[in-house]
Amino acid sequence: MFFLISFVFVVFAIGYAVKYSLYQHNSLPRFLESLFVVVVCCHFLLKQLNHKSNTQQEFEIFIISGLFLYYSCCTALFGFSGELLSLSRNMENIVWNFHAAIMLCMYLVFGYAYIKVKEK
Repeated sequence: MFFLISFVFVVFAIGYAVKYSLYQHNSLPRFLESLFVVVVCCHFLLKQLNHKSNTQQEFEIFIISGLFLYYSCCTALFGFSGELLSLSRNMENIVWNFHAAIMLCMYLVFGYAYIKVKEK
């Protein structure tokens, strides 16, 4: 199922890139990629939570959680990024600072996962 969805996404992204200009911001493929990553993260997170806990599984849960945090928060940002270009400079700074804060949180979760693995 995931192979089929991945294949369809790649075909769709290539078709979108060919149809539209490569020199303008195309938010639809990035929005769909974000939705796909969120669904995959949910699937693997639920799969990992059903198994017994060990160090490797704990590491994977943190990594998946970091990806889920970033992509679930930024899905709307990616979907409306074309409209964000028409915002005032102050609003644009607020939106991109929010994006940077979410990205920082993702990297902090990744760092915590690596620290936990190193301790064990």
